[in-house]
Amino acid sequence: MGFTILVFPWRTKSWHISRSVHCGVLMAEFKAFPEEITIENYKSVKSITLRLRPGVNLLVGPNLAGKTNILEAIHFLSRALSRRELSKIPYMPHAYYSWSPEDLFYMKDTHNPITFRVKFRVTRREGDNYYKTYITFGVKFGLRSDRSTVEPVHLEVDWGTAKWNVQGNTMRVYLNRRYLGGYIHYVEKALREEKVEIVEAGSFKTSEELQYLLKRIRESINKEDEYTHLFTIVSRREEPVIWDLFRGMIGLTIYEYPEQEREFYLIQTLFQVGVIDESREERIPGRPIIPALFVWQVTDASDFYGLYP
Repeated sequence: MGFTILVFPWRTKSWHISRSVHCGVLMAEFKAFPEEITIENYKSVKSITLRLRPGVNLLVGPNLAGKTNILEAIHFLSRALSRRELSKIPYMPHAYYSWSPEDLFYMKDTHNPITFRVKFRVTRREGDNYYKTYITFGVKFGLRSDRSTVEPVHLEVDWGTAKWNVQGNTMRVYLNRRYLGGYIHYVEKALREEKVEIVEAGSFKTSEELQYLLKRIRESINKEDEYTHLFTIVSRREEPVIWDLFRGMIGLTIYEYPEQEREFYLIQTLFQVGVIDESREERIPGRPIIPALFVWQVTDASDFYGLYP
């Protein structure tokens, strides 16, 4: 019997954002922690879900049970999606772990992708107030067609009110039906106020593009699925959309409404866009705008600092 120690400090990610509030400026501090990590089809690991707590976590099991491969899988995920690794030519994230990319797959079965799902708890502090929300990130790695390496082939990001699904050069955006009213409220507010903060160089045609976005959200109200399909973005670039997302979306335009328990963002992509709706082959005016509503729960300092009674 052996054991392996995993140390996950609460300060894994921490960043500050300055917000204007009335006549002053309020500093907001954010922290993120991976509460759950699911690993599938990596070396000897068929499927496992780790439920973590800030600080020291122990993996206990007999020798050759796969404890080291679990640590290696987490390291592979962080390395394979790092900007440093993604910028390499050729892209070969498997080389650090094995001579052959096939060796990374469970039972060397390359038909089943290597899959990771991470549930992040994101906490925020503004003054003496504390809030939290959850974001789930999933990615699948497959064997490249020439069998030279593994590469990310599928991405999904879900924050409760919406989710993105990316595969190849296609990105599908879904909204949770429970929050469609909130999305309509904020887009209408953006149209009324006509204020836009440009974070990077880029254009933002407020009226035409937001009117189109508002129309698409309203058309989704009568759909019955929990997550209703808002639109599909098809990129004309040779590289898949998923690579742009991992490397960082360039030229973000964000429209923000900070409230006590809700934040709303409008993100304008710089993708070279083809059709927006496959069924109607409809094109969006200008660049596509992706809405993102975050709903925060009131919490206390123990959640923010990673302390437990």
